[in-house]
Amino acid sequence: MSKPRLVDAMFLNDGSGKKLVEYNGLSTHVKPVEDNFAFGSSFFEVDTGNVYFFNEESQEWMNPRAQTATAETTETEPVSEG
Repeated sequence: MSKPRLVDAMFLNDGSGKKLVEYNGLSTHVKPVEDNFAFGSSFFEVDTGNVYFFNEESQEWMNPRAQTATAETTETEPVSEG
């Protein structure tokens, strides 16, 4: 099975070590979670058009239109940035 594709990543310039990431993938892909993802990181599902944003406090991907979090936020493998 394919993995989501990292489209962009940049570290915040506030000394926190957090990074703002943007992923594209399918709705069937497990959305990656890392401790250093910043609020506002995004995951675009190309097959559904849904956009999820990362909630740093709850460590969940949230869909603001659906007002729900995905359950796919634990025990994921790190995704390479290259």
